Amino acid sequence: MELAGYFAPKGPDQRVVAVPGVGLKVPIWILGSSLFGAQVAAALGLPFAFASHFAPAMMMQAIEIYRARFQPSAQLDRPYVMLGFNVFAAATDTEARYLRRRCSRLSSICEAAGRRSCRLRSRDTTVSFPRPPRRSSRTFYVFGHRFAGHGPRRAAGVQRADSAG
Repeated sequence: MELAGYFAPKGPDQRVVAVPGVGLKVPIWILGSSLFGAQVAAALGLPFAFASHFAPAMMMQAIEIYRARFQPSAQLDRPYVMLGFNVFAAATDTEARYLRRRCSRLSSICEAAGRRSCRLRSRDTTVSFPRPPRRSSRTFYVFGHRFAGHGPRRAAGVQRADSAG
């Protein structure tokens, strides 16, 4: 927990001083996309942020492990979880679904081409790409938890995910 020490009051033999961090007692979080991250956060008694957009299939198991193994600490007395989701928000449901499909399709194309990243352009400047013959398991895996919509519909999707855990 060396990092946390940089946000504590300066000690007499402390050679490195975080500016403007000294004395702020900034809460430390563990961000993970695996079961290991959940175990580390639980063992250290720290809040856990799960990046479900990287590993949606592990989300519920990671939360269960974190909650079951949580050890209270000076920072936190009980488990505290934050989830990262793919959310496609727009002025209308139609536009949000369009953005979700484009992102999913672009991910498939980039994967098929062996590229690690691609840019998603607006509807007005999008270049048409042919759809790959089959959807890869990786694309389904990455987009396993996603929500599209506007207003109450988008909020309802995220609330359903929250109530699942």
